[in-house]
Amino acid sequence: MRTNLTGLLLCLPIAAPAIAADWTASSCAARKVGLAAKAVNCRLVTEAKAAKTMSAPAFDSCDQKFLASSLRLESDERASVCPTSGDGESVLDFVRASTAHLAATLKDVEAMSPCAALQAPASGQRVTYGRGDDGSSHLGATLQFTDNGDGTITDQVTGLMWEKKKWVNQAWYPATCNSVTDPYCADPHNVNTVYAWAAGYPGRASSYDGPVVTLFLEQLNNRCDRDVSVACASNADCNASGGACGFAGYRDWRLPNVNELAGIVDYGRSIPALDPLFHNAGCAAHCSDVRSTDCSCDSNTIHWSSSTGGSYPLHAWAVDTARGHVELANKTTGESVRAVRGGY
Repeated sequence: MRTNLTGLLLCLPIAAPAIAADWTASSCAARKVGLAAKAVNCRLVTEAKAAKTMSAPAFDSCDQKFLASSLRLESDERASVCPTSGDGESVLDFVRASTAHLAATLKDVEAMSPCAALQAPASGQRVTYGRGDDGSSHLGATLQFTDNGDGTITDQVTGLMWEKKKWVNQAWYPATCNSVTDPYCADPHNVNTVYAWAAGYPGRASSYDGPVVTLFLEQLNNRCDRDVSVACASNADCNASGGACGFAGYRDWRLPNVNELAGIVDYGRSIPALDPLFHNAGCAAHCSDVRSTDCSCDSNTIHWSSSTGGSYPLHAWAVDTARGHVELANKTTGESVRAVRGGY
């Protein structure tokens, strides 16, 4: 199958032009474009090498070089003229998605539309019940996910990175996490643990201050990746456990908004209505290594989003991953959670 790559290539950063020694807003932007271009080149070269050996590409070196260079640029006192700041992670997320789409198109795994990262995701519907319905038109960017081998899954359409879940044996399913001393709170990746969105009197609280924030997100962002019992502010705090500070080395995990959460639903599947990368055979065997590509679980229940109901401040929007329903739930009830990071 032949694919016109012209539009897709326009989505990728290009090499920066030579700039003067004196910094201006435009020259700083050019420097940032140049760093992004190097990141694109590094990732595509890595992808090409992996394709030759039929192995999984290891992008860690490319990503770390870009983030380090971006940090050095913004640490320069002349960077005060830059039109943007603190956007290294966001730029890298876009680079990841764009290069992944280009690599997939060149491999012809599934034909990607130009600039697919800017399209709304397709529904996943595969069966048609009449001409013109969703099953026959297949509109939107094809759902495509990648297990990164570090406990995360990247959505190649949106660039969002999702937390994976695993099975933890316990006496009760599901179990509500209420306090730091609660044994059900020990592992934030436990698919069998549920959290309240808001703290306070049941049915009467609306603030985003429940265990989903104070415990779940706290463990993902401010604890060591390999030992969530250890609080951290930098990677140096996690030397003893051998991991980074923050889950998978990131500290910007959050609850998805309702559109982001609904965006991973595959309406061509059910129980769960998700790509198999979010729930595979390993879960049935009670797998416990979230970093293994053979281990991924979903609770097949309601999952919290960070979005509050417009006229219902005591309720937040949630997505039932069993069948893809979007509904309102009282903020003080315990529901499943799946964290996300990134986005454009």
